[in-house]
Amino acid sequence: MDEKTCENCKYFCCYYVKVNAHIRRAGVGHCICPELSRKRNKDRKALDAGCEFWAADDREEKRRELIKEALWQTVKRIEEIAAIMEEERAEK
Repeated sequence: MDEKTCENCKYFCCYYVKVNAHIRRAGVGHCICPELSRKRNKDRKALDAGCEFWAADDREEKRRELIKEALWQTVKRIEEIAAIMEEERAEK
């Protein structure tokens, strides 16, 4: 990720579209940098060269960690449910 473009900036908010039963990236979006004024933000084209407010996007790594934790919690809950169901079956 050598190139500093809007698409790989942490302030870039990508648009998504529904295509049949799937969600796909639209390839466009807008900047959510609080330093940019509304007018300037409106005039910028998505996916152009990054501006002076460009910052590395670390959201993907954080998202993966949150998903990983959610999956582990789900596994624990499923194991608990399976244990309860096994006890109920043994009682019959």
